[in-house]
Amino acid sequence: MLCVNKSGAFDSNSIECYNYQTDMKWHIYCCVVLLLALNSCTAQVCPNGCNCYKPEAKWFGPDLYHTACDELALTNVPSNIPHMTTDLSLSGNQISTFGQEIGKMTKLKALYLRQNNIRTVDANMLQTLKGIPKLQAIDLSGNPWDCSCTEPMRQFTIYIQTLKGPRPLDGHRWLAHVNGYDATCKTPERLKGKRIDELLASDICQ
Repeated sequence: MLCVNKSGAFDSNSIECYNYQTDMKWHIYCCVVLLLALNSCTAQVCPNGCNCYKPEAKWFGPDLYHTACDELALTNVPSNIPHMTTDLSLSGNQISTFGQEIGKMTKLKALYLRQNNIRTVDANMLQTLKGIPKLQAIDLSGNPWDCSCTEPMRQFTIYIQTLKGPRPLDGHRWLAHVNGYDATCKTPERLKGKRIDELLASDICQ
């Protein structure tokens, strides 16, 4: 118990007493709640310049959430994309690679990366895509693809071809749809104009 003389005079009416332990516990509780609330708000903040929204139309589904960061001259994927994002559009930027920023988005179903600067798929990018359990569609069109022989690129073509079969890959529908109409090889010369969704591993590495 803590008693305070507010007036400075020896008057019992001017003395107020507080239960120190009870008040301290209450302040700690309030601080914890505030920190949790701030953390939740920070986690859901929309990246600068992006448009984050939940479609109003019911037929889109109750869990659909769009994050659009198109034509922002981005060279990297924003690190603070809302974790509930199901559709992520990063089209019209200068992104050349991606990794954990996308890999941690476990609810992601559609990824749009058209008109960027992606030239190839490295091991980290391939592992990232394989680790997204609900990913169903990816748009890679309009990128300057280098289809030279590398092991990750060879594996990438194998995965795409596997998905054209009746069985899902790795227990889920990874890349069930690949937009390859404008996703064509720029190099090497022997594969120039070839659609990446039609490439075989033997085409990449002869």
